[in-house]
Amino acid sequence: MTNPQRVSARLTRALRRYPAPPMRNRLRLGLVLAVLFAAPAAHAELLCSEVRELQSELLKHHIEPNVSPAELDERTATVYLKRLDGQRILFLAPEAKRTRQTLTRAARDMRNGNCALLRTLHSELIARTKKMEDEVRAFVMSPSYALDPNAELVLDPDKRGWPVTEAERVKALQAGVHFQISNIENDGHTREEAKARIVKRYELRTKRTREIEYQELLSGWLDSYASALDPHSNYFSEDSLEDFKIQMRLSLEGIGVQLRDNEGSAVVEQIMPGSAAKLEGSLKIGDKILEVAQEKGESVDIADMDLDDIVRLIRGPKGTRVRLKVLRDGSPPERMQVEIVRAKIDLEEQAAKIEFKEELAGGKKLKLAVLTLPGFYGGGDPRNPMERLASRDVRRLLEQARREQADGLLLDLAFNGGGLLDDAVRIAGFFIHDGGVVAVREGFQSHVLRDPEGGIAWVGPMVVLTSRVSASASEIVAGALKDYRRAVVVGDAATFGKGTVQSMIERREGDALKVTTGMFFRPGGASTQHEGVRADVALPSLLTPDVVGESNEDYALDPENVAPFVSRSANAALGRARWEPVTDKLIAELGRRSGLRLSRDVAYQEIRADLAEREADGGKLKLATLIQRREEDEREEAAEKAGSAAGPAAKPSATVATTPASGSAVGPGKTAAIAPPAPSPKLTGDDEKEEDKRPDVDEALRVLADLVSLQPKQS
Repeated sequence: MTNPQRVSARLTRALRRYPAPPMRNRLRLGLVLAVLFAAPAAHAELLCSEVRELQSELLKHHIEPNVSPAELDERTATVYLKRLDGQRILFLAPEAKRTRQTLTRAARDMRNGNCALLRTLHSELIARTKKMEDEVRAFVMSPSYALDPNAELVLDPDKRGWPVTEAERVKALQAGVHFQISNIENDGHTREEAKARIVKRYELRTKRTREIEYQELLSGWLDSYASALDPHSNYFSEDSLEDFKIQMRLSLEGIGVQLRDNEGSAVVEQIMPGSAAKLEGSLKIGDKILEVAQEKGESVDIADMDLDDIVRLIRGPKGTRVRLKVLRDGSPPERMQVEIVRAKIDLEEQAAKIEFKEELAGGKKLKLAVLTLPGFYGGGDPRNPMERLASRDVRRLLEQARREQADGLLLDLAFNGGGLLDDAVRIAGFFIHDGGVVAVREGFQSHVLRDPEGGIAWVGPMVVLTSRVSASASEIVAGALKDYRRAVVVGDAATFGKGTVQSMIERREGDALKVTTGMFFRPGGASTQHEGVRADVALPSLLTPDVVGESNEDYALDPENVAPFVSRSANAALGRARWEPVTDKLIAELGRRSGLRLSRDVAYQEIRADLAEREADGGKLKLATLIQRREEDEREEAAEKAGSAAGPAAKPSATVATTPASGSAVGPGKTAAIAPPAPSPKLTGDDEKEEDKRPDVDEALRVLADLVSLQPKQS
């Protein structure tokens, strides 16, 4: 058997996105969780008889395994059914209910080594997908076919639900076809070409469904079971485990985008700094990828394709091109084509960096430091002087801020998705003298991680900038500084709300389990789970909880509380510099001033207008509106070609969106990536591109300037 300590070390290095236990406990947990557990024989194929064993392993190591077997069966059936019919177009509501009941029986059968019902359901799925293909072919090839401008779609599958009657199902299917035909025509194809492409698209969907192997059915079931425990637990087949490891390697070649599966759709979750996608500049967080094409070749419709397969389509060697068709949320949603030249990630862009800005406050010019931290990176060994760690870089930059006599510090964690827990604790400790930073509960035991060094690296006024995608370790830092009243938190109403830690169990067979094993707690005693860290001064944002956030995930663990552990010595070091605590009265005044500014700020007026439009349309997409918008764009483009005065760059050529009908592939349904997750838009000078401007940074700097002018000078 492979040496467990070697396995533990390898996985600790690989899992830099998932906060690890403290150094003194890491080996202990590694021996328990990151080991290869025995199986009857070494083989690459997953057997039905192993399903029960793997489910038992998930329960044994999960932080909250007390879900009753009956409830877990129902949850697993619900997750699996949604993956069978992500777009809610294959089943009627009564059929979906019966299928869920069948899947619940299948869950009981599989605990006894009987997986026959999965094969039966797969056969039924093939028949339903073939029926849908035939319906689409007959519909579009009819001599009387014409686009229906009154076609409407509800974009969110959960809000749409399964149709109650056959007439409703057919209407929804045909509406989706109208949108797809319109999209293809907008790309310059004739009506007949568009109809032929649609038919081929549904033929390929049937083919993909028919080619799903038994191993994929079992893998999909196990991943559904893991996701029924909580949204961050997963089963990795041998292939998907290799993809997971690739996404954690910082030297990856590709476009540098992390994707997540949203019930049949691949959604951009993170964009890495220094990546090809970031440098090209078109993709945004929340974009939905509809089709993928190589430099030479036709576009591949990826609706309901397994996320690992989508990643493999997009990933490729540097210097090659990939074309993506993308849907961006809005009122109305925009559809565009993005072409990216794959490249090697520029690792330097992922490192912490600092720059200095000037702001006026009270008639005085202030010098403010902006320290951008994309992630808590490094190998995790602070004793190795050759190891590059985020904490070492941050300490060096704080020394620079002191040397240059900055009046205040803005710590930008707005696009920090997490990283090494140990480094997050060290960095939080730079801003307090001493004290507990975070508590970690593992099973029935919990322990507090304290500032390991003592002393303070920055004593001046401080703002922490966060967003809805600030997650995990970045929430620990922001939460600690908020609870100690050390800094003012500015940004989206709250951070992501991921307050859990995951560990890996890797088998000799080549597959693995990722299991949620711990929960974090702030010094005030609250968990970051669900609520995250709420901003003291909130900024309007399009990243609302229904778009991004733990509370929006199915079966997310409930938040908990522990006894507060705020240390009295955090700001009471005798004979040393003290920082000025942030008071409620001060926060109220900062919020009042910010609100007045934002009411006049054009960028935030546009955000509020977009939010209002999103609320008004109720998530519905109307073809007539999109056709009208497209015609307006075409008229603008024609006017420019006719010699109108030069103006801003043209908008993406089309604003017609696609909500594809469902396919059938049942895959792991996890977050996958074409590169490691550590995004952070680069702060630049006056020559920055329009799409790279950061109104959140601008307002956070104004809040910091107010803070400097209102707070008493530190002693």
